[in-house]
Amino acid sequence: MNKKAEYLGNCIHSFDEDGDSLIPLFNDVNEFAFADEESIEINFNKFIEITKLSKDDLQSFYSQDNIYLFHQASNSAFIYNKEEDIHQIFKVNNKEINMSNSALDKIIEIENYIKEKKAEGYHLLFHSGDKSKDDDLKYGIEPQFGEWLTEVLSGSIDMDDESFVEEIVENDHNQTCFFSEDPSWVSIKAQRAAKSDGFISDTSLETIINHGQLCIILVEADEDNEEFKRAGYRSDDYVEKSTYLFSDEIADYELPFGVERGDIYSHDVIEPDFTLTGIELAGFLARNYPKANLMKDDIRDIFKEYPEFDNTEPNLKNDIEKIMSKETEAPTQKRQKPKL
Repeated sequence: MNKKAEYLGNCIHSFDEDGDSLIPLFNDVNEFAFADEESIEINFNKFIEITKLSKDDLQSFYSQDNIYLFHQASNSAFIYNKEEDIHQIFKVNNKEINMSNSALDKIIEIENYIKEKKAEGYHLLFHSGDKSKDDDLKYGIEPQFGEWLTEVLSGSIDMDDESFVEEIVENDHNQTCFFSEDPSWVSIKAQRAAKSDGFISDTSLETIINHGQLCIILVEADEDNEEFKRAGYRSDDYVEKSTYLFSDEIADYELPFGVERGDIYSHDVIEPDFTLTGIELAGFLARNYPKANLMKDDIRDIFKEYPEFDNTEPNLKNDIEKIMSKETEAPTQKRQKPKL
């Protein structure tokens, strides 16, 4: 029976002035430093799996600046706060640790987690970003008046009126982050990150892998949850209002700048459950959202290069083969040109 990991203390108080260890896991500070250097970074859910600790057990260590690490040779796990430069040290008692780091393993881990949470009544949301900003997005999607909103603003008002522009941009009400219920914005964000012009339907698989990024968020569908809002008052057509995502209660009587009917948005910092980039992102899309972002040739190329990704059951496989077939009469997927 695997036991919970034992918390041994932090790196500041675990070694004496001579560098000798005051905790049983290491002989001295050099051994600790080696374990830290050789550790692999894992996500929060993997940390829980390895340590058998609960979120409540770890609540006092929580920070958006945390990085989670595991060193298998010493059976040690660390929570490293990069802002404070402090390691919290845990002795792991779990002897059955699967540390496979293949792309497929991560995709399956995410799929299972989504399935589990949805069965518990959680709601699935996505936020698409820029691959180069993935390290920051892992620790929180922050409300902002970003590049896209700035471009929308420049096309709607006289930008020479600096005081009016500043009033809009710096208004806290207009600092938002956007979410969707499917990951179809990946192509738009990847194309913008690549500084590519043209239609979204021209976004290549290479662009998605090299520039695309996806945050996955599981939200408890509780009517008291006031983090997320949806534009468009549900009881009438007055679009200047929004309701909370899981209730009919009005959230904002005036929408933030750039928010349109149907948009899901938040004024809070939202920490994702998972982030995806590269081939892991492409594989997740191909397995779970074959009609979003990826074209027929993309799906064919992914499953050809990574046949282990192909999880489709016969009925779903037939649908994908229809999408991939050059002879199909189904219309080619169309995507609108981004608001540039």
